[in-house]
Amino acid sequence: MLLIKKLLGVLLRFFGLQNIILIEAEPTKRENTEAVLGEILRRGWGRRYRIILYANAPEALVHLRTNRVSVIKRPTYGDNRAAFWQMWWLRLRSVMIIDENLQAKKNDPKTIHVFLSHGSCVKRIREYYNCKPDTDYMLNQSEFWKPINEYQLKIPRERLVTLGFPRNDILFSSPLDPTELFGKRFEKIVAWYPTFRQHPNRRGDGQFHGSFSIPVIHDEAAAQKINEYAAKYNVLLVLKPHPVQDVAYLKDLQLDHLIMVNDQFFLEHQTTDYAFLAKTDAMITDYSSVVMDYLLTQKPIALTFEDYEQYKEQIGFAIDMELLRSCATILDTPEDFDAFFRDLVSGNDPLRERRLELMHLTNQYTDGHSTERVVDWLETLLDK
Repeated sequence: MLLIKKLLGVLLRFFGLQNIILIEAEPTKRENTEAVLGEILRRGWGRRYRIILYANAPEALVHLRTNRVSVIKRPTYGDNRAAFWQMWWLRLRSVMIIDENLQAKKNDPKTIHVFLSHGSCVKRIREYYNCKPDTDYMLNQSEFWKPINEYQLKIPRERLVTLGFPRNDILFSSPLDPTELFGKRFEKIVAWYPTFRQHPNRRGDGQFHGSFSIPVIHDEAAAQKINEYAAKYNVLLVLKPHPVQDVAYLKDLQLDHLIMVNDQFFLEHQTTDYAFLAKTDAMITDYSSVVMDYLLTQKPIALTFEDYEQYKEQIGFAIDMELLRSCATILDTPEDFDAFFRDLVSGNDPLRERRLELMHLTNQYTDGHSTERVVDWLETLLDK
């Protein structure tokens, strides 16, 4: 079978590439590709190119279908052979492949393979996730990240293109009204985005063996206590665990100021978690790259670092975490949330200047126009 594919590939290359652009578009993991797709369609690329979106759940993308935009399933184990042949053929004939999560290997060296990235490397990932060797270009958030991305993702520095992340533009101009999501108004809304601690698909490197799935909330009593502090100041705390994290022990909690959401929640409300983040008043996280994006909002940030030493030993970090620690409030116990909510409601923000310094270090562009820059650049690549 492999020999047949090689022979067909050699034969088809004589006919050249077709005007096909292949785009990864997982419904819950496509913030950058979604922003780029919207812009290229606004610019009329559909008149010049055939755009094909691929995803593990293509049924969620049917609303994007037109006579020039197709949606196909990304073949996985158990799919019929025809699906694999279709994907192979598209990877061979596409003039450009654009992805941001699971990369698609190109089958023709003339195809342009652009990796939009799904976040700058805060955690150490070198041992379990790298760019495919055929990646021609990868988006980069600022010059600060170039040596880090080069090492962690094993991609030559000259292939890193600093234009900002398209997904961050919505942080500057989200049309979302939070009351449409939660049914009432609160004094402040705080997003809590912890990273994964136990990943079901990893063994060894990249797997954390800590005691708790969510920091600080070790049991129902801790959750109740944090909920009380949030209610005291009429703050809504929205907890969104990492998609791969097991949080079964929290699902039965019925609290009014501490609620848990997932990717499906945003899909059902026809919005995204980044559109939601733009409307929040502060963020709580730990070792997630989303904190680098949230810096662009210039709003308060808190960190849950109770398992920092364990995490550092078992997984490790790609950056000096003191950069984050110096500009964020540290929340180690439920009682720490009381002071954090009080300062937030009163407008007390002593770490603002330090956050701004880190924002400019880790984000080259702070203007909300990264999508335009990226698509302008993609046009120059295709014009060549």
